[in-house]
Amino acid sequence: MDLLGSFKDVGAYFGVLGGLVFDAFGPRVTLVTGAAMHTLGYLGIYATLRGTTRGFRGKPPIWRTGCLIALAANGNSFFDTAVLLSSMNNFPTEKGTVAGLLKSYLGLSSAIFAQLYVTVAPTGEHHSVSFI
Repeated sequence: MDLLGSFKDVGAYFGVLGGLVFDAFGPRVTLVTGAAMHTLGYLGIYATLRGTTRGFRGKPPIWRTGCLIALAANGNSFFDTAVLLSSMNNFPTEKGTVAGLLKSYLGLSSAIFAQLYVTVAPTGEHHSVSFI
């Protein structure tokens, strides 16, 4: 579990690629790229949890699951980069306030999703698959 968490951290905190895409193509392409990364990553995680991955007998290798988690988490850094840089460009005299508000909303949304999971997630043998 610690190894998968490390893969998530690598994906979430490596925002250099998102910044390069933003500088080259702008916010729309950055957001679409982040959405594609989120979709592919989380669909792969869902397929892994359901056991419907093709080409593997039994459980898939841990490195592949880790790469899917890193891909999904990196999609979030693309979103964060596009929103943060667009907002800073739109409010050049209030950059500190904009950055503080956006980062606080990101942390608050994580806390809300964690509470929703504890409250709404079904319990049972395969609760994570049914929740996803």
